[in-house]
Amino acid sequence: MTERFESPKNRFLKQEVKPSRDAGSFDWRTIGCITDIRDQDDCNSSYAHAAIASMECALTKTGITVNLSSQQIIDCSQSYGNEGCKDGDLKFAFEYSSKNKVIPESDYLAAVSCGSCKVDGSQMGFTFSYLESEDLMLMALHFGVISTSIWVNDDFLSYSGGIINTPCDGSETEIQHIAIIGYGTSEDGEDFWIVKNSMGKGWGEDGYGRIARGQNLCGIADHIYVAFPELYDGSTEDEIYSKKSLHMKNFLKSHAKI
Repeated sequence: MTERFESPKNRFLKQEVKPSRDAGSFDWRTIGCITDIRDQDDCNSSYAHAAIASMECALTKTGITVNLSSQQIIDCSQSYGNEGCKDGDLKFAFEYSSKNKVIPESDYLAAVSCGSCKVDGSQMGFTFSYLESEDLMLMALHFGVISTSIWVNDDFLSYSGGIINTPCDGSETEIQHIAIIGYGTSEDGEDFWIVKNSMGKGWGEDGYGRIARGQNLCGIADHIYVAFPELYDGSTEDEIYSKKSLHMKNFLKSHAKI
C-alpha cells in the first residue's frame, strides 16, 4: 500500500512496510560515519547536532569524512525559523541545509553564544526526506543516520545507561533532538534503538543511549529526517522529489516485501 505524503517543502512517497520480526542489529559506528559526541551545554541546540549527524553520514557516501559545523546551523538557520540557542526544529535545520552548503567545523567554529550567520548563501545543500513510521525508520536506517525528536523529562536528562523504556506520562516538558545510529535486541529480548545525543560523553553510555524500539516511545518516530548523499545540484523541487522517491522506494523494496 502506498500513499502520497505531503510535508512543507518536501514530498515523499510514504509506504507501509512490515520488516522482519528478526531484524538483527545494526550500528553505524562500526562503519565509520559517526563523528565525536558533541556537547550542547547551555545552548538549546540539539536540533543542529542531530541534523548534522545525518548529514555527516550522508557525506561519507561521497567519499568525504568530515566534522560539519553545528554552529553554522545554529547561527544561519534562524532566517528559516530556528531561534539559535533558545530553541529550534529539525525541519528548519534541514530546510536551511537544502539550500546552503554546510561547511566543516574547522572553518566555522563553535561559539560561546549564538551570533549572526558568517557564511554567504550557496546553492549546494543536501537533499532530505521526511518520514513518520518506526517501520520506515528501521529500513531507512540502513541508508543513513536518522535525525528525530523525542519528548523528555528529568529521567532522560539524568540517564546513565540501560534501555529507556518508560512510556511518557505527561511529565515531559521539552523535546530533545537526537540521531538514531543503529538498533539491536538485548539478551532479554528487548528491541532498542541506538541513539547519539548531544549532551556530552557524561550522558548515558559515553554520550550514546538505547531507547525501546517498536512502540514509538515518546514520539520518537513522529518526525523523522534522513539526509541523502546526493548534494543539491540545482534541480527543481519536482526533479528532486522524483529522484528521492525512486531512490528510497528501490531501497525499501530491496529490504522488505511491499
